[in-house]
Amino acid sequence: MKKLLFQKIVLRLGFVFILCLVWYLIQHSSLTYILTYPVFICGILFFAIAWFSYLNLDGMQINRFSFSRQANQMVNKIGNDHIEQTTSIPSSKSEVIAFYSDIIVGIILILPSIILSLL
Repeated sequence: MKKLLFQKIVLRLGFVFILCLVWYLIQHSSLTYILTYPVFICGILFFAIAWFSYLNLDGMQINRFSFSRQANQMVNKIGNDHIEQTTSIPSSKSEVIAFYSDIIVGIILILPSIILSLL
């Protein structure tokens, strides 16, 4: 699981690096500007992706044009005076790994851009 998480983090950071290099080729501005503004925007983008991934883990599925939330199914069984609750929210390891990798990449991108913008 840690190996897959590391692979996703490296892949996403590589994508951001290539995106920032393309931005540098188009803008022709200073390297400090490239490390602050585009990296900050990419960090915010990864936090937004992590938020949608969290919503997916919570049970909200995003279809093409509509949102639908899977309701928690509560089954009340009155026999023997106890209540059983069952939830049908599936979460696979790949969704959890995608959520954690998006959060980690967002933090890795936001912190240096904030520090460089304060200098």
